[in-house]
Amino acid sequence: MMSVITRGFLFLAALALSYQCSFAQVPSGAVTFAFTAAEAPVYDLSGPYQLQATILGAGDIPLLITFGISMTQDVRGRLSGSDSTTMQIGDNDFVAGTYTVSGKVQRSGDETRVQLQVRLEGDDVIAGTQSHFSVKLNYTLMVEDLSLVGKVRGSVNLGKLGSAGVSEEASLPLPDGVDGAWVVNMQLLPLMNITGTGTIVIDANTPIDLPPGFPHDRQLTADVRGRFSRNSATTTLNVAGTGTSTGNKLELKVVETQEGIFEVTQARGVLLGQRVDFKAD
Repeated sequence: MMSVITRGFLFLAALALSYQCSFAQVPSGAVTFAFTAAEAPVYDLSGPYQLQATILGAGDIPLLITFGISMTQDVRGRLSGSDSTTMQIGDNDFVAGTYTVSGKVQRSGDETRVQLQVRLEGDDVIAGTQSHFSVKLNYTLMVEDLSLVGKVRGSVNLGKLGSAGVSEEASLPLPDGVDGAWVVNMQLLPLMNITGTGTIVIDANTPIDLPPGFPHDRQLTADVRGRFSRNSATTTLNVAGTGTSTGNKLELKVVETQEGIFEVTQARGVLLGQRVDFKAD
């Protein structure tokens, strides 16, 4: 009888040890993973931009028009905005108008692409003449070196003063703080399956008039569900957006290194309308 009890005890001890070993390979508690723009960029393009376009005036003299806009990006990558602004025409004319912005940001392969349409119109005095004016600009852009670069095409109509087409290269610096980096913060509880909550924090522009206490970066709330595979010693975490963040999703493959540090070997999903496809070297 003693030997049976001993073998039973040894079996339970081995089972407990095995459970502890497997448990040690599962992330729990507060867990954070950070991604740079070089690894897996995600951009929140919300913020202010200064637009400009060149038209040909009398005698084919280049005439520069400039005006400012502000746009916001929703959780599915759609861009929008509308407000009043002041447009400068050449060196001395300034007119008041109202603009609207629409567009979309997507990531395909290794490129973050942006389609943007801007419309501006108003009634004001231009060169001493009361005129109704309108501007239509269509941008095809990519993110490169913290700028949106590509082409802009469209037209500028100054009413009685004439109209002209626009077709040129475009470069729009990204708003301060927008760099493509992001972080996943999670609070995990490893039960039979892993459960928890998370926040995906994306570097973003901080408005000057941001009230105290409001987050400075874009934050997406999420639920986390996961499982651990003993065969591959890999934890799979599924991060799904909740509330106003619904539609964002992320799958993380996590392993524990020999130093006891958890690392992401693979990340796939869609955040702010941009495909995430990361694989560690």
